[in-house]
Parts: sequence; structure tokens; C-alpha cells
Amino acid sequence: MELSVRLEYRLKRPHSMSNARLHCRRVGAGPPVLFKEGFGRIRERFRSAPLFGRAVYLALGEGELAEHLDATVARFPQVSIGSYPRFDQRADYRVKITFDGRSEDEVREAFAFFRKRLPEPAILREESS
Repeated sequence: MELSVRLEYRLKRPHSMSNARLHCRRVGAGPPVLFKEGFGRIRERFRSAPLFGRAVYLALGEGELAEHLDATVARFPQVSIGSYPRFDQRADYRVKITFDGRSEDEVREAFAFFRKRLPEPAILREESS
């Protein structure tokens, strides 16, 4: 089997954001029906547990959240926690905090732990996925 990768990098205009695109092509030997049949035998190796997620949008900046994020990360190392600040003045929130993991209970507990540490007016909205 052959794997072909090509990377395109384009600068739109001087002093602007650039673009990068990655193109991958896989060329397999033999007819597709044989590939499907072979993959059917190993399919279970590629299955994984579902990913659960929660998010909270806050009126606080990252600096005000740092100690709460640190405490949550230390207590729930199995949950991936992301912080996404907004610098756009028109945004209706300052930071989005995400919680993702393979265990729905662990994600829910980490989210609840973090949320309890915040003043109620700081919480603008929440999401589950």
C-alpha cells in the first residue's frame, strides 16, 4: 500500500493570515471489495469509547479563572479541559471552557466541581455534547 501526502502553503496577501491544506491519498492494492472484506475482520481494533463533552461560557477572563482551572485539572486528570478566550469586543462571552472525556460521569463531576468555584453571575450559558 502506498501513502501519498502533499502540503500546500499559501500566503494570501502580505501581512495576512496564511492557509495550509493537507492532501492525503491512499492507494491500496487490489479491488475495493477485498479491502472492505479485510477491514471487516479488523474493524473492532479501531473502535473506541464515545467522547463526552460539556462547555461553559463565562464573563470572566482567563486570569480570573486560572486558580479554578488548575484545581480542576489537578483533581480530574482524566478529563481534557480547554480554555478558549475571546478578544473580540463584540463577543457575548470572554472565555469558553470545555470538558471532554471518555467517562460521562467524570466529565460531569469535573464540570460541576469547576462550576461550583465560580460566582453565579460569571456563568453566561452551558452546553452538553
